[in-house]
Amino acid sequence: MALKMKVLVTRITNLTDARYCAGMEVDFLGFPATLEPALLRDIRAWVVGPSFWVEAATTAELAMHPHEEGYIIPYALAMELSGNATLPSRWMVRLTAADVAGLLARPWQPDYVLLDESVAAEGEVSQELCKRHAVLIFGRDERAVARATAGGAQGVYLLGDHEERPGLRDFDFLSGMFEVLEKAE
Repeated sequence: MALKMKVLVTRITNLTDARYCAGMEVDFLGFPATLEPALLRDIRAWVVGPSFWVEAATTAELAMHPHEEGYIIPYALAMELSGNATLPSRWMVRLTAADVAGLLARPWQPDYVLLDESVAAEGEVSQELCKRHAVLIFGRDERAVARATAGGAQGVYLLGDHEERPGLRDFDFLSGMFEVLEKAE
């Protein structure tokens, strides 16, 4: 299954989600920084394909995973890092509506900008961001995919979920989104 745009599935906390998403050929897997490092190593051993990104909200969380492929950080942490230290070499920044003007005023070049629904709904704002940055729009539903395509975004990001117990997980939402994202061949 080839996807017609970039896809990040974030907040993954289990091997089942990681393997399912890798099988659907997503580009990026995001894991909370609070995930046990040993579990993340185990998942990495079982999953091939997507790049692994850790979602950190603080410098302490970044320090818990010093050698990851990339980091997903909120705008506030990017501001802190750019003032006190350096930004990671590979990073995605998560924006809210309040953060847009600040990002547009900075010379930063994150690998991707993650837009929540409130920002993506403002067409002019998201189009301006798409001109300057690679943007992923939150994929709450099928309309988000259409909005991402029409607005010039590189893709969407989706959220993982919890397993009821190991190996038991309802993939209805994700499978529906992957159907919408599937490239016609």
